Amino acid sequence: RFYGYRRFVGTNPPTGSQLTYALQKPVKRLQVTVTDIEGKVVGQFNGSNKAGLHQINWNLRQRKSNGRVKSGTYLITLNADGKKSAHPLTVIQDPVYSASTLTFDESERLRKLKKVTDD
Repeated sequence: RFYGYRRFVGTNPPTGSQLTYALQKPVKRLQVTVTDIEGKVVGQFNGSNKAGLHQINWNLRQRKSNGRVKSGTYLITLNADGKKSAHPLTVIQDPVYSASTLTFDESERLRKLKKVTDD
C-alpha cells in the first residue's frame, strides 16, 4: 500500500521512435529520411537547422499510406547541407501485443469510423 499524499504527475513519452541528432554549427538545410530495407522512403522530416541537440519523433507510420511499418531494419539518414550520416534502426513488434500490423491498423480505422458514426 501507498500512504502518501502526493500525486505523481508525468508526461507519457510520444509513441514511436525518438530520432536524436546534434549539430555543432547551424546549417542551411536539414532533412531526416527513413528508408526500408528495399530503399523505399517511408518517412521524411525537416528538422531544426540550429546548432545544438535536437529530437524528431517518428510515429512509425509510412509516409504515403499512413499505415504502421512492419518489424525490420530501417535506415535513418541525416542530410545536413549535403553531408550525410546514416544509422540503422530496428523496429520490433511489442511482444505483449500479439496482433499483426494489419489487424492493428484495421482496428484503428474501425474505432475512428465508429466514433464518427456515434457522433
